[in-house]
Amino acid sequence: MINKIIPILPKRLVKIFAKPYIAGETDEEALEVVRKLNDQGFSAVLDILGEQAENGNDAIRTTLKYMNLLEKIDGLHLDCGISIKPTHLGLNGSKKIFNQNIRDILSVFGDMTIQIDMEDSPYTTQTIETYIKNKRPSLTLALQSYLIRTLDDIEELPPNSSIRVCKGIYNEEPNVAFQDSEVIRANFNEIVHRLLHKGHQVAIATHDFRILSYSGNLYSKFKDRIEFQFLYGVPVGDWPLRLKGYGYNVRMYVPFGKEWYPYCMRRMKENPKLITYVLRNLLNGRRKQAKR
Repeated sequence: MINKIIPILPKRLVKIFAKPYIAGETDEEALEVVRKLNDQGFSAVLDILGEQAENGNDAIRTTLKYMNLLEKIDGLHLDCGISIKPTHLGLNGSKKIFNQNIRDILSVFGDMTIQIDMEDSPYTTQTIETYIKNKRPSLTLALQSYLIRTLDDIEELPPNSSIRVCKGIYNEEPNVAFQDSEVIRANFNEIVHRLLHKGHQVAIATHDFRILSYSGNLYSKFKDRIEFQFLYGVPVGDWPLRLKGYGYNVRMYVPFGKEWYPYCMRRMKENPKLITYVLRNLLNGRRKQAKR
């Protein structure tokens, strides 16, 4: 029922649902969220919301926004990096412009944490090639456990790669991606297992309690090569604090920007429980105010 309601929700109402998961629309708002996360002992990575640059100039403007953001992060000495979507930097248009944009960012800020996100399957090969061509310790590549090809892609990675493992959220055909949640979960664990035993750095990016429990217990001997990542604002109980207490680095993935609406709509469709969670928090907040 909630999934049927989501597409017709007024934008003003969607913004209420979005607020706990979006760190504002400006750099300053997002950087203040990062500062608070750092004070709590968490690392962060900032994602300027948006994808599919309309043209080359649009992709260049996004690149300059990221470079400006990295300069601010560096100036404030925050434990924070950035996550970039290839199509946001022009991969869906001119590959030449995209490659230049990546080079421009890395030429100035190549020693800062930069994650290359993975989008839908038409861009998978080019995204992996981009990572391999520009590989350095501070650069991380996202791989998706629902893609059938991912275990084969691992075999092509250069030594000491840094990989962010996530499930994947794009709609893909059955010949491209696994459709069964149990198969996706099992493949996720197998991907992490292989990456670690091949000597790679691994960021485990999931809210799946079963994967968190499995990974947190099984891979304790790899703590120096593992970090856990969570989406800012999404409820995961005490897992971030628990994992930090076990000695793992924990990083929050923090989206922000003016393109919050399509991001929020996609997240709500992916997980309708977010709506009930926000509604519950709103009702609890009003009850507390009423008691005062």
